[in-house]
Amino acid sequence: MASTQLGLTAAELASLAAACGEDVDELGGELARRPWAIHDLLSDPELVESVLESESIADVPSPFVLFAVLTRLAADDLLTSSYVNDWIGPHSRLPVFDIEPVQEFVAAPGRVLFVARLLASMVDPSAAPVPASGCDPWDLVDWLDAVGDEERVQVLRRVGDLALYIAGVHADAIGNGVLSQDKAERVGVALGMSADEILELSDPGSPTPGLDALELVGARSYQVARRDTASVPPIVSDIAERIHTARRFLNHLADAYLTPIEPEWPFAA
Repeated sequence: MASTQLGLTAAELASLAAACGEDVDELGGELARRPWAIHDLLSDPELVESVLESESIADVPSPFVLFAVLTRLAADDLLTSSYVNDWIGPHSRLPVFDIEPVQEFVAAPGRVLFVARLLASMVDPSAAPVPASGCDPWDLVDWLDAVGDEERVQVLRRVGDLALYIAGVHADAIGNGVLSQDKAERVGVALGMSADEILELSDPGSPTPGLDALELVGARSYQVARRDTASVPPIVSDIAERIHTARRFLNHLADAYLTPIEPEWPFAA
């Protein structure tokens, strides 16, 4: 299954080996034989302690190692929990006991590493293939019809990554925002959405309109990128199918480890 394949790059494997004091070739062979061993590797108490005590990213072998450890910690939290805090408003969370989809998501090492790569890419992003802000998914969408096939796939992947990242990590800032109808139509047409899907992008009746729009855009961007070229790994389709769950996981990770908050539960008994 796609989600169980690690697909580590040479640089990622080297940074993991350096962090763990392992020989890179031996570690690569072990993870190729037993990809699920990445769980134990990233949960090793010495590695976790060294990462959590680091004063800056410069103190760890790479941003990927930092976020791989944090995503593993966040995954372990949820695997042993009976609920997950869901976003319902700025600094407000509601404990929801429908945690099984999130636990299924984080049980697959490929998905956990996808999230780690996503976070690392925001710290050290690749150059955008177009002269637009590489941090604004709405600006990038405007370039989809103005670039070649290879650049189009890169833009689609970046739009998907940004949409998931913003919804997952910056929910407090954008969760209540509603896209204008003009922007929703522009984005929806560029991504080949139906009229009903475009209406969903700017639904003022939703309690979480900003998150809904980013989930829709993220999923569609990943799907189109995967459809357009076989070079996009299958894990991208896997994440697209679980975009809502991926966002919920990122919300927990951000709240617990990136920008810790004490959630308010206004509707809890």
